[in-house]
Amino acid sequence: MPLGLRPYPKDLAVRAYLLGLSLERAKFLIACPHSNNLLFRKSHHVVVVPFDEQVQIDEAKRIGLGARDAAKMFNKTVDELMAQGFKRTTAYPKPPGNGEYSLFQYEDHQDLTRYLKSRNKYKAAKPRHK
Repeated sequence: MPLGLRPYPKDLAVRAYLLGLSLERAKFLIACPHSNNLLFRKSHHVVVVPFDEQVQIDEAKRIGLGARDAAKMFNKTVDELMAQGFKRTTAYPKPPGNGEYSLFQYEDHQDLTRYLKSRNKYKAAKPRHK
């Protein structure tokens, strides 16, 4: 195992389900670079997961970004990304407004909501009449 990377938690699939994420999405989020800032001082940063651009490139490909849009995001050429298996165009439209594509796009939580409703854990509050 590479230095600085920890194994996935044994209950990752359960955690991902409870958060309404796919397992692949949860693995991506764990692999994103982050650090612990002990005592809130820059001199005490402990890198837990180092930056690895390939993790982000793989996620862009998994969520369906096209080579042209991903090339802008990663400052690479379209041909470099096509060689890694990207399709030329993105599989879905840009977010509404002036937003650009992002690796942190909205993910559908409908399955989780349906599950919680079936367990009576997610109900809209009924208005109280006086």
